[in-house]
Amino acid sequence: MKLSKNKIIVLFVLATLLIGFGSYSYFNISSSTNSQAINFTGTVPEFESEIRKNPLIWTNKIVVLKGRVTYKTSTNLTLNSQVFCRYDTPQPLATLNKEVTIKGKVVLYDDLMGELYLEQCEIQNDN
Repeated sequence: MKLSKNKIIVLFVLATLLIGFGSYSYFNISSSTNSQAINFTGTVPEFESEIRKNPLIWTNKIVVLKGRVTYKTSTNLTLNSQVFCRYDTPQPLATLNKEVTIKGKVVLYDDLMGELYLEQCEIQNDN
């Protein structure tokens, strides 16, 4: 079966559009975690035991975690030396070695090092 040159071009354009739309839908990144449903609320150790069971299902899920601030800058902070949180907008600096509750999107869990990476983090409260 011989396809004409125009049919091949049309099929190529349609396939490209379909792949592009599918990729956009799958990797759509929201600019805020406020409108998204929370998938887990708890402490850092509780979530660590939960994510160890199946880390892949937690990718791009929204979590609210409570933990002790062990490192801080104006653009990120670390909870319990295990959870690395990156802000999209400047947040008020949390107090070092104090409990804080943050909300963020799970990006990656490194099971070898036991480290969790969150983005789009927002400080919920500073106790």
